[in-house]
Order: sequence, then structure tokens, then C-alpha cells
Amino acid sequence: MELRRLSLCLAFLLVAVISHSSEARHSLERREADVDFFQDDPGSDNEQNDEGEDEDGPIPNATILTKPEVYKVPIGKGVRLECRIDIPDTMVTWMRGDIGLVVLGTQLADPNKYQKNGTDLIIHNVVQADAGGYQCKVEQTPPVQIEHQIVVEQAAQITSISASDDGKPAPGSDLTLSCSATGIPAPKIIWSKLVNGQNAKIGEGAVHTIKNVKAEDSGTYYCYAMGTTNADTKTIEVSVRRKPNVHVHRSVINSAIGVEAFMRCNVHEQEPVSIRWFKGDQEIDPSRYTTQGTESNFTVVPQSDADFGTYTCRAECVFGTHHRSIELVETPVVERLESDGSKLSWSVHSHLPLRSIEIQLIDTVNGTSKNIEVPVPDQKTHEYDFTYVVNSVQPGLYDAVVKVENSKGMGENSLPVELKDVEQDPARIQVARLGPSPGAAHAHSPTTALISTVLMYLLVRML
Repeated sequence: MELRRLSLCLAFLLVAVISHSSEARHSLERREADVDFFQDDPGSDNEQNDEGEDEDGPIPNATILTKPEVYKVPIGKGVRLECRIDIPDTMVTWMRGDIGLVVLGTQLADPNKYQKNGTDLIIHNVVQADAGGYQCKVEQTPPVQIEHQIVVEQAAQITSISASDDGKPAPGSDLTLSCSATGIPAPKIIWSKLVNGQNAKIGEGAVHTIKNVKAEDSGTYYCYAMGTTNADTKTIEVSVRRKPNVHVHRSVINSAIGVEAFMRCNVHEQEPVSIRWFKGDQEIDPSRYTTQGTESNFTVVPQSDADFGTYTCRAECVFGTHHRSIELVETPVVERLESDGSKLSWSVHSHLPLRSIEIQLIDTVNGTSKNIEVPVPDQKTHEYDFTYVVNSVQPGLYDAVVKVENSKGMGENSLPVELKDVEQDPARIQVARLGPSPGAAHAHSPTTALISTVLMYLLVRML
């Protein structure tokens, strides 16, 4: 029994020794493992001393690839300022003077106005206050930066154009033209005027003055506002006020006792005018003539020789007076004398019978003259049309004058005309036409026409 108890005690002792040996061995293994762990830890002091370095050496500095530029931006538009960096994901700072807009990628300014896109800066709704410099900077040692410039532009627009005296200056006064325009930058103002159909430059500046204006300064003036992106233009009309200018349809009118004579005058002027008629120095009763605006008509029925003479139409306005005269005569009046080579044509007004018709040829080389009688037609009327071929003189160059006489005397000579290509060939001497004009007041019977034809034939044969 005692032996059995001794065996059990020895067994328990052996188990305890073996357990203790095993725990000691496992504790030693754990301590060795912990040492290896700390030696391999990447956060060890040795690894921390190597921070900032990699296998290839130090990290290089970034470079800004974008060059400084000037951005011209229309007002109200947006613009994107570029700042390209050679190293991706580099943080940049955008500044405007001392004001930070985006600092190291952090938005500081109004996001509705400024917006970053990568390393670029976007500015919305540009106004004049946005003009100036903007810097893109890379914060490194040493730092690098570029600066862009924004120039704000606004289209040129003319807001007003005017002329002194409402564009109707008095002659001799100064005319001032004014033209106002807006735009960014301020537009250049240029003035021009239509001269003989050509638009000619006359000056520059918002105000242009013309001294001592004359009638020829009237016309259309142009104001041009020249901007950087466009040009605007407006026009203004100028009419220099002046004294009236009277025009009469005929300066000499033929009539006879009891024959109505019609006189007319027109006034060329924009200013209000008054029109009066005179006989010699005596003013005519206004009830005897009619005036509408700038036209006046006067009808005379002569009752005696005293009713013939000089009648004058006179127009007056605040700037002066002007007049034209009409001679009312009983003697013949020659009109519309024209030449075609060696052929002359003219008309005669005479309410009294014609007595003689004469062509005076004046040699333009030596000054000598020769008179050619033209047969007087038998027809009695108040208006005659003539044509006559001249070749009874030496070939050359002549001035021709027509003289006509009736029972009251010789009328005023016609104005001279130049006669060319005169040939000396008697066979060609002829009266191309003698007789009343198609619109003559007196019609002629067939018998009268036949007699006239025979007389003209005999006349030609005699020549």
C-alpha cells in the first residue's frame, strides 16, 4: 500500500518538471520573435531618418510650362487663365496683387466669380474692375510664378451726335459738331463729309468746329467711333442758312398790246421768304399776283407802251434779299440758238410781223464778220422755228449770232454759238426749215401751205 502511494508521488513530480521546461522554452521563442519584429518595423528610427528620400534621390522642383499672356476679354464674358505644370497634381496659388484667390488649391474668393479647374483659373462675367494682373505661383524653394494680364474690352457705341444751331448755322458763324461714344478702351472719334460723292476725312475728336461757314459747308457729316473690336457710325445733316436765290424761267418775254404775258419766279431757299413784284421802282399791288410757298406767278396784259419794261421778282428773308428781272418787250426774242456742224437752229417769239432775219458770222481767227440774210416767212404767228445750213463762206471756225427785227424794231441779239465744219459749196446752201413751230397759235389752210412750199422752192432756186 505504501509502495503504491510512493509511485503516484513520483509520477506527479515528473509531470511538473516536464511542464516547467516546456514553458521556459516557449517564452524564449516569444522573446526572440519580438526582437525580429521591431527590427523589421518600417516605422523604426532608422526608417524615419530616411524620410524625404526614395530610391532615386530628392523630389525635383515643378516648372510652369505656360507663358505669360495678355487676355483681351469682352465685357460680360468669361475667361480661363492657364497655368500648366510639368509635374501632375502640383498645388498652385492664384493671386491678384496681395489678394489670394486660390491658395494651395483651397478656394478663397467668391466661387460664383472665380473657379479653379485643375491648375487653371476661370473668371466669370468680366467687368472693367477685373482688368489687371493675375499671378499663378508654385510654392517651393525657390518659388516660381507667372503673371497674366486681362484687358477688358467693350464695343464702341455712339450715344449722341449734334450740331450747333440745330444744324442750320447762319453764314459766317461757327459750326460746332459734337459726337459722344462709349467703349473700352475709349474709341477714337473721326469726322468726315461727303464731298463730290466722296467721303473725305475732315478731323478727329469728340468736338469738331468749322469756322466762318459758307453755303458749301452744307451737307452730310459722318461721326465714326473706332473701337478695338468694332466701329460705329452716325450721320447728321447741316444746312447753312443763306439769303434767297431767285430764278426766273425767262429773262425776256415778247408780248403786244392786249396780249397776255405770263411771268414766273421761284425762290431756292429753305428759310421762310416773302416775295414781291416791282415794275421799275414801283411795287406792284400783291392782289395782282399769286404766291404759293417759294413760287410766284404774275400775269400782265399790256394796255399801252408804258406797260412794257422791266419787272422784278424780289425775295427777302432774315439773311438778306435777292432778285431777278424780266424784260417785257414788243421786239422779237431769239431763243434756243444751237449749232450742229454747219447747221444752225433757233426759235423766234414775236406777236408782231417779222421784217428781217440776219445771221452774223464772226471769224474767230481774224475777227472779220459777214452777214447772211435769211428769208422772212410769209406765215404770221407768234413763234417760229428755223434751221439753216451755212456754207457760203470760207471754211473755218465761226461764232454765229442771229438778229431779228419786227415792226417795233430790232430785238436783242442772240447769244453767240460756235459754228464748225463750214464748207464752201454753194450747192449745199439751203434753208432746211422756215416756218412756224408745230405749236404755233395760228393754224394755216392747205392753200397757204401750198403757197409757202412754192415760195420756198423758188427761193432755193434763186440761191
